[in-house]
Amino acid sequence: MKHKYVVVLIVLVGAFFAAWFLSPQINAFGKKKLVAPAIPTPAPALTATSSVAGANITPVGNANDSQYHKSELTFQRNCKPDPLPTDMTWKDRVNFSEPKEVFTRISSSVVSTLQYDGATHFCSTNTYTMRFFDFGSVKAGPYQGARLITSRSDYLEPACEAGGDTFGVTYQMFLQQGNRLIELTLLSEEAHNKQFFQDALQSLKMDLSTDDKFNIPMFGNTLSHISVNGVCLNYSERLPEERDKPIKTIGTHPIYGDFYLAGNYVHAKLPDGTVMSYYLLPPEELDFMDGTSKDEYACFGEPGKREASGTADLVSYAPDIKDDDLKELRTTPHLGKLYIPKNPDNPLVQTLYGTFKTDYERYQQYKEQNHMPVQPETEKLSPYLNFDEYKKQTPVFYWRDPLGRWIHCENKSLRVPSMAEPLIYLYPTQEQNVEVGIDERVNLRESIPVLENHMWKVKAIPSGDITFTKDGSRYPYLYWEGKYAPLASPTHGFVVEKENVGKFLEETLPKLGLNEKESKDFRGYWVPKMADHPYYLVSFLDEATITEMAPLHVSPQPATMIRVMMDFRPLNSPEKVPPIQLASPKKRTGFTVVEWGGMSR
Repeated sequence: MKHKYVVVLIVLVGAFFAAWFLSPQINAFGKKKLVAPAIPTPAPALTATSSVAGANITPVGNANDSQYHKSELTFQRNCKPDPLPTDMTWKDRVNFSEPKEVFTRISSSVVSTLQYDGATHFCSTNTYTMRFFDFGSVKAGPYQGARLITSRSDYLEPACEAGGDTFGVTYQMFLQQGNRLIELTLLSEEAHNKQFFQDALQSLKMDLSTDDKFNIPMFGNTLSHISVNGVCLNYSERLPEERDKPIKTIGTHPIYGDFYLAGNYVHAKLPDGTVMSYYLLPPEELDFMDGTSKDEYACFGEPGKREASGTADLVSYAPDIKDDDLKELRTTPHLGKLYIPKNPDNPLVQTLYGTFKTDYERYQQYKEQNHMPVQPETEKLSPYLNFDEYKKQTPVFYWRDPLGRWIHCENKSLRVPSMAEPLIYLYPTQEQNVEVGIDERVNLRESIPVLENHMWKVKAIPSGDITFTKDGSRYPYLYWEGKYAPLASPTHGFVVEKENVGKFLEETLPKLGLNEKESKDFRGYWVPKMADHPYYLVSFLDEATITEMAPLHVSPQPATMIRVMMDFRPLNSPEKVPPIQLASPKKRTGFTVVEWGGMSR
């Protein structure tokens, strides 16, 4: 998980343009007169339902050919596709042709710096690029004969401090009539860098205007939910070009044309060369085998992302599995048939067990080497299992989705959990150097900034701002993630409805000692991850358990240490569970260190 923060940028170099011309006519700064390019000879017209050019795509066969029946799959019973545009006459007003790059490729660079240790240091170079493509013409109406022009505005802004880079692409559409360039506002996205966008258009030396009525629905009306051949799909993103090899067609949509499988997504190539990317929303019923299992299963790489734009990248698809590798486990009410491997010793099960065994034995060896007996009152552990015992717990099952793809789901109760997203805040009484260490018993998976020998060396000030001594980068907190004990899922705590999780945490976290900002940060991360199931059992580890699992070493020693570690498990229905007693919040005095996190399986 990476975080986005406000970066203080000092612009040293103003925006400049470097233009590359398809013909040597012009310079973006007017050293030579810019002449609008001649209207190209129209290429053969494309229809709105054209398939991917040159792609060898096989159509999906009858559903009955693939050991599943769509009539059995009722998980999409609540599918409600967005309504289609009522005016389809646009198809009679335009001709599409193969996209051809025209005008110039315009680029701009902005150098950013960072101030620390009394000096100015280079941070990054932000880059912006704009490309134009001709892809057809208007054949009727007041703009008859005008060329259809689309632009793709790419941007890359590397992060100077903690957090990920900002990058992406926006799309705009125009009509060109001679030296006139008319922006079609209904079909254009807002540019990421408005100044660069305006400067780029001005550099073309054309007469600029806008039209807020001209519409081509496939570009101007993004449909969030569509149905193709009876399968409901969710919108992911619009891509500048195809990234994955088309696999097979799945059907035709009245607006976007032919759809085909490409990697984990379902794509339709638009006449301007861009690609509409959709995905099949895997059913939440998978998590508990459609209510036939008490164990929770993981069919996603990350919880809380079921309806995010990158969902399909997180789904555990199994492209290499063969039908002959599986046997039927059971038939469920909404998902149809579930399957398990015919060979219980198959490579996936062995790999999963290998991870379980390694994590568990690492914990046991640390205990033995350091003469630390297990403390039952603070460590509620999952039992150790040999391979035969492990296989009996149904570590994995498979389900075939309506597009014929196998998805595998892993039993989360057989995982050693991670301490996920622990954030450490430092509040000294005055500016001072601080060393913060994560105990070596923790098997670290990630840290920001990167730990060296399980240790950070930083400079902290009373406001909580932290400067990493090594390179001067600044952070509002320190981040780590790792594993230690095979802690069992909670059995005590509070049962909370999904809709009330945010309110529950808002009321509970101050009782555990978090201030308003820390509570907001906590809720900002964890609430979205607790949105896939009707109810959640929420619990909090006591201080002794947190200290046993991940001792925190801080020098100089803080006067106040507050540590909050949440554990939870999803529920399909409310359960009666014993409550836990929350500790009274500590009064903050002197140098204060605060940490919060949660258990992730």
